[in-house]
Amino acid sequence: MMATAKSPRLNITMSEQTHEDFLHIQKIEGLNSHGDTLAELVAAYRELQQLKAMVPVLSDEEKAIVDEAVMLSGMTREEIAKRGLLAEARKANSLAKRQSELSEADPDELKKMTFKGVAFTRIEQVVKRIMSHNDAQGENKHRYCPTESLIATITGSNRGAIREYFDSYRTMIEDHNHKYGLTKEDNRKGKGIDVKQLFGS
Repeated sequence: MMATAKSPRLNITMSEQTHEDFLHIQKIEGLNSHGDTLAELVAAYRELQQLKAMVPVLSDEEKAIVDEAVMLSGMTREEIAKRGLLAEARKANSLAKRQSELSEADPDELKKMTFKGVAFTRIEQVVKRIMSHNDAQGENKHRYCPTESLIATITGSNRGAIREYFDSYRTMIEDHNHKYGLTKEDNRKGKGIDVKQLFGS
């Protein structure tokens, strides 16, 4: 028969008011012992710390915007935060779903679409196509450095969308270029090659 480990005894000093609050919590939560009450309070503390970690740090200007919204809308900060969080979550879920559906879409079909996320997907397809091409080559003279300028030439996407993609995947792109020692100078070779035809579709 296994021996049961004894819990260490705690000698806790608290004010009369704190003691009353402690007993009140124990009563309303229906807890059977001081130990159970302490465990409940510790769990609540941990949950509070997690919630604090989720609260964004706002600048003075941003706080003023929120305060004005509270005053004008009659909603609490918690209600505004919840609505904002849900709205952004719905947008992110919708965009992620669209991008998932587009990831394997035919490039010619993508060119006909205009909603947000299509440009990002076209850019991603071309970058991956360039990297796959480079991996299959034996010499750098046949490789291309995926740069914002090269992607713009191939896809025709606006620079903002391309910059957004590069900001999101910069480490991956830099690792690829470092692997082969590629720079933008590598894209000046082979001027007779149509990169749009080579990587565009």
